[in-house]
Amino acid sequence: MNNNHYQSKLLRTNSVKLIVSKQHPLARFDSIDFSNLKDQKFITMNHGFIHRVLFDRYCQVAQIHPPVAYETDNISILLELVKENLGIALVTELAPKGENGIKTINITGVPTLNTYTFIQLRNDVHLTTIQQKILNIINRIKI
Repeated sequence: MNNNHYQSKLLRTNSVKLIVSKQHPLARFDSIDFSNLKDQKFITMNHGFIHRVLFDRYCQVAQIHPPVAYETDNISILLELVKENLGIALVTELAPKGENGIKTINITGVPTLNTYTFIQLRNDVHLTTIQQKILNIINRIKI
């Protein structure tokens, strides 16, 4: 992504996790093979969200078609529905941080998919003083 016109910096790599209610039977596992989820009800983000793309890709690779109980465009609603034990979900590892009542489970049996957070700037952009200070802070971040 770096070239003559742009510069970019990777800020964070996020892994994909399965989340379930702490009351869900799967909550006793620390990892699970994705193909074992074929009969589980999923709560997903709507099409167009990265979470849905990841869900669809995992289903394709594992050759399963689990039922989708609910689709939403709001990650807070997704988390609440999982907490209420109305289904399970695939999310990036940051989504459930600080959420009580949710268990995070590692996924096996499918290739690891990650999401990446970048900052990208045109090389010819003139930054304000505040923008330059923010960029200086970002450039000091160690991943």
